Amino acid sequence: NLNANKDLDVDGHTELDNVRISGVTTISNTTNINSDVFIAGELNLTLGSDSVRYIDAALGTNTLSIRGTSGGDANHQNMALFTRNGSVSLNHSGSKKFETTSAGAKVFGDLDITGVLTYEDVTNIDSVGIITANQGIFIPDNKAIHLGNAAGSGDLRIFHDTQNSYIDDEGTGELQIRTVNGTAINLIGGGTDL
Repeated sequence: NLNANKDLDVDGHTELDNVRISGVTTISNTTNINSDVFIAGELNLTLGSDSVRYIDAALGTNTLSIRGTSGGDANHQNMALFTRNGSVSLNHSGSKKFETTSAGAKVFGDLDITGVLTYEDVTNIDSVGIITANQGIFIPDNKAIHLGNAAGSGDLRIFHDTQNSYIDDEGTGELQIRTVNGTAINLIGGGTDL
């Protein structure tokens, strides 16, 4: 046994079977770990904020996995996977929830955003449910709302050019404007009731 009540300075190579440290450990150079590291309590990894810091894994063709375990190796649940080509996968209870690839990112399941979602260059938004726009919908001049038929060639189009507004019916049937209780529809600008 070695009991050191003061500083212990070792300049050469030291091989220790077991080291128990109850205080702060400062490592000022590269540390090579060739086996597992077991931490009984919480792991708090703090990287200096004065400059850029890296967790650098020389993966080769392998994958870096950050995972939790319950009940032994057979029940490992991968929480985060980092691959050599830059893709990242985040999982929960063995089910993939988020993944990045060279083409972009995918979310598997619901996406709940409590802040502002800002995006550019979106060509198509495909929704299988109801879209609720709490602050309204804005359509620029010469861009139409298409109803019926197919995308981009609706039977009914509503749009505004730089001067006039249009309800344009190009379908095979009639254009009908109906109310539930038979109230007259007033053309405010023209002063005519229908």
